[in-house]
Amino acid sequence: MVKNLGTITTDVVVVLRSLDSGLDAVRAFGAPSECSGIVIRSAAKELVEILAGHGLTAEAFLDLVEARTSPRFVYFSGFGEVADLARRAKR
Repeated sequence: MVKNLGTITTDVVVVLRSLDSGLDAVRAFGAPSECSGIVIRSAAKELVEILAGHGLTAEAFLDLVEARTSPRFVYFSGFGEVADLARRAKR
């Protein structure tokens, strides 16, 4: 059992918010579409590094969050993006 799931979750939320902020900035300044890909890949790598630092994969993290909350919470909170981002980091 992971004792510091709250800390890990906070770190993940920070990455997801920075991703949203970065994508908003790309759209606001009319940057080329390649810039969106750069922002997404950067966030994906950061997310994988954070989870790996805690000894977790994206799937294991989502399983822990679902076990402590519910699948509905994971879906509506936006944590579903975690697995997608982790897959992008492997590309």
